[in-house]
Amino acid sequence: DYVETVNPSKPIVVAEIPLAPSKYVLSIVAASFDDYQGVWATFQQLHIDRVADGLLQDVELLVVDNNPKGKHTEITKKFMAKIHGTYIEYDEIQGTSAPRGKAIESASGEYVLCMDAHVFTMFLTESNGSLARGGLLRLVNWLKQQNPASFKDLYHGPCIYDWLVDDKGKLSVAGTHWKEVWGSDGMFGEWETKKPYKDNPELLNTAEPFEITLAAMGLFLTSRRHWLGFHREQRGFGSEEGTIHAKYRAAGRRVLCVPWLTWLHRWGTMPGATPRP
Repeated sequence: DYVETVNPSKPIVVAEIPLAPSKYVLSIVAASFDDYQGVWATFQQLHIDRVADGLLQDVELLVVDNNPKGKHTEITKKFMAKIHGTYIEYDEIQGTSAPRGKAIESASGEYVLCMDAHVFTMFLTESNGSLARGGLLRLVNWLKQQNPASFKDLYHGPCIYDWLVDDKGKLSVAGTHWKEVWGSDGMFGEWETKKPYKDNPELLNTAEPFEITLAAMGLFLTSRRHWLGFHREQRGFGSEEGTIHAKYRAAGRRVLCVPWLTWLHRWGTMPGATPRP
């Protein structure tokens, strides 16, 4: 098990837990709570990309249903079966931390990309830095070049706005990371873009990963075997944001932004949607 108390001045010792051999290079996982529309949009796009790029043998798709007795259960389960994905029921703890942790622990990939079930992965393509199809292939190829034994850091990517580009055709970046302030919404952390990417977002395509303090957990990348895990007592919405980053630093690891790992989040919910617990 992992040490659960994080004291930045006192590094924690991490015990490696034996895992089953990886079946995939990458598992893309998400936790969902009465959000079939989000699951469909997110995972249909991912399935299209992995078929188009010939990645069926490299990429696993997995959803954890955090309200398996809800009204979206059956349609979500059937959809995941149609796209050759994995569906898991989990309602022992409802919130954002525990079901995400369950998704990571249930994955079969060497690496795990965990994200909200209402996110579009708009990774920049390697050839010209566009938002064209091919970004998932870039991620898989990049992971194949990594050393699994030393891939111990936590990775995020820049979040982009719904409109994607401004009136001049430049990528519209919501932020590369969060700055450490309390926001008007009661959340700890607000989006901020690292210089020079704020004025020159085209540089993100060829930039190297850089260290950040914290970021939103709408999309993050980890090694399955080196994942540190969320605190077992975390409940509700968003309590893991900031605490998991502190935990990684306390273990002597880093939190990094991969500049071309861009993504788009759905802001707002459908009328009548059940709010997250």
